[in-house]
Amino acid sequence: MDDLLQQGITAFQAGKRDDSRKLFAAAIQKNLNDESAWGWMYNVCDNDKERIDCLKQVLRINPSNEKANRLFNKLTGNQAKSNKTSKKLFGKIVTMSLALLVVIVIVVIVIAFNNQKALQQLVFFAPPLPTITQVTFPTLTPTITLTNTPVETLTPTQDSKQQLINEVIPLLDTRTTESFKEARYKLIEFRYISQMNWKDEEVQTLYWYADSMIDVLAGDTLLYEFQDISPDYNGVYHKQIISEILKHMSKEEWKTKYEENRPIVETVQATFGREIGRSAPAIGMTAQQVLDSQWGKPTKINKTITANVIYEQWVYSVDRYIYLENGIVVSIQE
Repeated sequence: MDDLLQQGITAFQAGKRDDSRKLFAAAIQKNLNDESAWGWMYNVCDNDKERIDCLKQVLRINPSNEKANRLFNKLTGNQAKSNKTSKKLFGKIVTMSLALLVVIVIVVIVIAFNNQKALQQLVFFAPPLPTITQVTFPTLTPTITLTNTPVETLTPTQDSKQQLINEVIPLLDTRTTESFKEARYKLIEFRYISQMNWKDEEVQTLYWYADSMIDVLAGDTLLYEFQDISPDYNGVYHKQIISEILKHMSKEEWKTKYEENRPIVETVQATFGREIGRSAPAIGMTAQQVLDSQWGKPTKINKTITANVIYEQWVYSVDRYIYLENGIVVSIQE
């Protein structure tokens, strides 16, 4: 069993979910055809979309996996109901808020009317009461404003990336198993803990190179990570990387394997590429805390403004929503 996968399982069994997810993702990138790694990743997914993506990969590798087939059929059957349910929930919230406003207006009018009648029934020797001017209550019509907020990707500063490269290059030049492992750890930490986007080609390529060199020094001939590095890579340390890869395969073989693996790599990046060092959104969070959470900025915000409450529906995908009242999270749907 791959050491990254074993470390991930150990972390998962110890209750360290975020650490295990990080290690499972690294194991998958090392070997995109590792059925066990995809299966373990299923257990730490945040939502059904991620779970379905994991099951698709398991079934791509092993179509006869009965458990994966059963779970896939169950999840894909339930997913279609999610969007409809979310719309109903938001509609109920708006309807209930409007009904509450109507009740409040009626209660205020009744109290005002009863107070006026009681005053008129005072003892006969009371001085005459001035006429009470009838109070007119304006009709409260909620204003609905729809705004679209584009998703923004959080990336570290260029200085922090350069600092990372300055620390990693000497480790790569040392060319020992321990130095490559230390370089790999620094790159993993930067991509996850520092909220690094997976699509930074230089950081990702250095990670793949360090991981493959650990296998090279261990005598492994599969070298899955080398196959994920673009034959056209021209970033930092490219001369050393290309020279090393060409020791193990021809340029034509390298290009062929890269093209075969690319669709799967892109699936991994799209599904598990967001940062996981931050906390998941939770009920009671403020709007800013949600923005600073794993989910980040929504793709769209639906807002309903009433006299006393501002209702917001933050839309992240067809099956992920966060509901806020006056800037505080009151419901989360996945």
